Amino acid sequence: MSITVRDIAAAPHLEVNTAAGFPGLDRVVRWAHVTELPDPVHWLRGGELVLTVGLGLDPDEEGRRAYVRRLHGAGCAGLAFAIDVWLRGAIPAEVLDEGDRLGFPVLRVEGETPFIAVVETVADHYAAERGREQGRVLAAQDAMARAALRSGPAGVMHELASATSGECLLLDRNGMTSRAVPGTERAWHGSVRAAVAGPARTPGMRILAGDGTSGTGGVGGTSRTSDAGGTGGVGGTGGGVPGARTTGAGRTGTGGTADTASGDRTGGGAVTGEAPGAGETAGAAAGPGTATGAGGTPATTGDRTGGGTGAAPAGEGSRAGESDGGGGAGAVLLQTLGTTGRTLGWLALRCADPAASVRVLANHAASLLAVDLLHSRDARRAIFRERAPLLRAAALGGPAGVAPTLPPPPWEVVCYRLGRDADPALGTPDALDAAADALVDVLGDTGAAQSAGLCPLDGVLVAVLPDTGRPHAGERLLALLPGVPAAGACRARGPGDLASAVSRARGAVPPHGYRHVDEADAWAILRSAVPESGSRAFTEAVLGPLLEHDARNGTELAHTLRHHLDGGGHVEGTARDLGVHRNTLRARLRTAERVLGRPLSDPRARLELWTALSLHPLRCTDGTWHD
Repeated sequence: MSITVRDIAAAPHLEVNTAAGFPGLDRVVRWAHVTELPDPVHWLRGGELVLTVGLGLDPDEEGRRAYVRRLHGAGCAGLAFAIDVWLRGAIPAEVLDEGDRLGFPVLRVEGETPFIAVVETVADHYAAERGREQGRVLAAQDAMARAALRSGPAGVMHELASATSGECLLLDRNGMTSRAVPGTERAWHGSVRAAVAGPARTPGMRILAGDGTSGTGGVGGTSRTSDAGGTGGVGGTGGGVPGARTTGAGRTGTGGTADTASGDRTGGGAVTGEAPGAGETAGAAAGPGTATGAGGTPATTGDRTGGGTGAAPAGEGSRAGESDGGGGAGAVLLQTLGTTGRTLGWLALRCADPAASVRVLANHAASLLAVDLLHSRDARRAIFRERAPLLRAAALGGPAGVAPTLPPPPWEVVCYRLGRDADPALGTPDALDAAADALVDVLGDTGAAQSAGLCPLDGVLVAVLPDTGRPHAGERLLALLPGVPAAGACRARGPGDLASAVSRARGAVPPHGYRHVDEADAWAILRSAVPESGSRAFTEAVLGPLLEHDARNGTELAHTLRHHLDGGGHVEGTARDLGVHRNTLRARLRTAERVLGRPLSDPRARLELWTALSLHPLRCTDGTWHD
């Protein structure tokens, strides 16, 4: 809660009375600042209660009216005069008249009330408010921690929504809604899902507009700061932004006592304070050369005529015109869940004002939710590792024992060829864990994902997935497995087909990419049935001289011959496909016949050559593959 001009005028320990501008008494006082400059507007940011003895007042009546108008236009909260030093007991009538006309409070500081007492009143109010805010934040953090132990993510989100008077949305790693508080779909949910699905997934916390669209500025990199900069808000460092009107929410205070320099009350003082952030205690800003102590008590070494002082700043509330990192009414905080590496999900909080305390609570909730997700991930990995031996036994066609846990048939049985670093006998736990994590991305957090089977088997990783048809779940899973170059798949109608499906899928693994046995053409089925050693021997016997000639001379006779045979032996079409003249093509074909010692007009020669050229993928000059 902020302090107003009315509160200062009503403070029993201050002799401060309202002289004019009564309609403006409810203006919020963010600072209390002493200045004797004729035009202090350049040094103000708005919300200040200007304290002066009147030394800077213009001797001209219109000049004094302009002085009041300038302070009012700068957004100051009010103007207070010490009437017994320079003004000789009376505030100029034109100042009072202008204050009444503008509704701009003009106060009299009377008796033995020093300016530092007004400064301390503002500072003490915000220090106490900070303490109360800290208490509310700590109580909410404790409630969320207890809820996490008692009821998991749902409890954490309910406590966060209650503490911030907001609405929460938890998204899984696919950007789909996991749970929401309240439980019904809201208009802003779709915009948040679109934000996390975009190409730029910024880690950490960022602030979106009230409808979930991207706002200006994020949290965790640059936060609301003063011109001089300072430590940032949630997880970041705020650099100085010259000229930016900010509250400084998120700055870190330092303990100590701020002293004012002794001297004359008419001395010019510079504001050195800044708005405190969540978790700090406001202190008084001292005069020239002195520091502001957070949590300290400003002391004066002089009397009412001491050096100029600046009051401790206001609380988290932002005044009009301030930059709040893209916040404002109905702003949405979007926090990435997870540590380093893969994102586990996102937490979105829609609230009226993303103040520093709200961001602290959202960050705390995100940490609790991330811990829960990490625990869930580790538990999921452990379950798949425990079930792997049963699936391995079934895949090898061993005697029937305990049936492995699998989704309802039919299944897509996939064999993923592991990278060269994998143990050929056992595979790698990393591959199984990566597949267990990626299954949630492919199938969602569903029963099918939880009951799918995974096991390493002699250099491949076997996965038994629900048969989803096109697009195949196994093909989508391949794209999410790092270091896994290829996969073969086969359909199994039930447990009796499992061992044979594993064997067929394993034999169908291509050099790269994904191949489903049941969707391959007859030639692909025949090629997958030929042992690797036999296909290499056949290729060497038929194409050996030609491949040696290409390697020795840098020619592409084998590639040319493959295009010629695929094109039915038509010279014009083959030349057009290769982008060469037909006479060049004929010369290449004559060279190939000479090297091979066989005429291309012989049907058997063409059959053997095409078979040998097709048993293994051949890279084309345009980067594609002849498969």
